[in-house]
Amino acid sequence: MNSEFKHLVKPISLIIILLVLFLSIFKLGFNQINLIMAKTNESKETQRLLTSKISILETVNETIANDITYVDIALPSKGSVLYGLSQIKKQAKIYNVIISNLKAGVINLGENGVSRNSLTFDAQGEYNEIYSFLSSFNKVLPLMNLDKVKMDMTDNVTHAAVTVSVYSADLPQKIPSVEESIDDFSEDEINTLRSIAGYELPEFFEPTPTESEARPNPFE
Repeated sequence: MNSEFKHLVKPISLIIILLVLFLSIFKLGFNQINLIMAKTNESKETQRLLTSKISILETVNETIANDITYVDIALPSKGSVLYGLSQIKKQAKIYNVIISNLKAGVINLGENGVSRNSLTFDAQGEYNEIYSFLSSFNKVLPLMNLDKVKMDMTDNVTHAAVTVSVYSADLPQKIPSVEESIDDFSEDEINTLRSIAGYELPEFFEPTPTESEARPNPFE
């Protein structure tokens, strides 16, 4: 009996080892399958989010008429004072108003990264032209606010001491992940974008080289 048992020990041990190996391989394969399925589901979710973001961005693109310049200039990260000075001169030319003593003040840092800079100047012209000139700041970019106006009239000529504010905003310090979801724009936000696209942009000037006579070559 003991001899027969000894003969069975080796095959039984081999079967047990094979069974353990089979179970280990099966468990490993099952875990790999679960991992692949999890990654597949994650990829599908990422694809869904990206598709949604593309749709939202296409809506914005159509809303602002394929021109991001209006949004960028509305609250510029830099150059707001130059843009503001450009608008003042541009509107003065349109409404036949004479501008003098045009000065920029100190930048005041506000909340949420929005800053304000005061521009002061004197304006001279007919009353109706001065009124139209000052009213025009409600529809120009960058966003400007008429802070203070002091007017007087001499010999049928209206003089105005004006203070306006021009605003700027810092660019986002952190760019969101590509895979991060975004909310669709509300109706109010879309209307705001469309409204901004109807504002007047400042004039942009391309610097050109100064024409001068060719200098003689001293080595000839």
